[in-house]
Amino acid sequence: MARRRVRWDRLIITGLILFALIFMLYSCLNKGSSDSDNTQNTTAAPTQTTQPAKNFTVTLDAGHGGSDAGCHNADKTRLEKDDNLKITLAIQQELQKFPNVTVLMTRTDDSFVSLEKRCEIANEGKSDLFISFHRNSATEGNGVEIWINENSETGDALLASNILAALDRVGVTKNRGAKEGYRDNDGKNYYVNRNTDMPSCLAELGFLSYEEDNVYFDNNQAAYAKEIAQAIIDTGKQLNLYKGSSAPAPSEPTTTEGTT
Repeated sequence: MARRRVRWDRLIITGLILFALIFMLYSCLNKGSSDSDNTQNTTAAPTQTTQPAKNFTVTLDAGHGGSDAGCHNADKTRLEKDDNLKITLAIQQELQKFPNVTVLMTRTDDSFVSLEKRCEIANEGKSDLFISFHRNSATEGNGVEIWINENSETGDALLASNILAALDRVGVTKNRGAKEGYRDNDGKNYYVNRNTDMPSCLAELGFLSYEEDNVYFDNNQAAYAKEIAQAIIDTGKQLNLYKGSSAPAPSEPTTTEGTT
């Protein structure tokens, strides 16, 4: 019986082909596994979110209120508490036109609020600025003035300076300037200035006892509110407390119905 001859050349070629097929199959399986892992890792990766900017918080304090009427004009027909509330509400409306601004109010109606409560509202609300609005009265005197703490931080003086400049832009009978301490020169500071934790001031917007100051207050109330709000925003910018726009948002156009 004749012995079959082994064809080594065919065996080698067949072996090489099988090896190539096995290598290709292994590569495909390994690539699929790697792609699956990458997909899972991508899905599991946490999403990065941008934190919103902190709001610029301002406390507006309408002085007096309720049983505490404050001062009055000569014939007692005009009370300080009412004027204080009017201008404070007007400034609130103007500030709300700016983005990322929170306005805290110590009162929004004719109610009595203690000095302690006014400071508490500002401090617990983590306000960036505090402004208390008042009218003045005396046997003689006229014009606007703003009070800050003695030896106060730079922010108090800057806030007062900016508001006085804002009032000057509109017009006043007299700019009496920024003053430190308390009107009686007894070494004290005004309560709301010394008990708030942020830059603060107390603004006296003219004398109720001086009729021309009352005329300025009445005729320029809207302009005062707009300029004071802008001064507050500018102060926030200068102290790096406000990150929003320096200009109020444009008002939406009003439409009227009619026929064409």
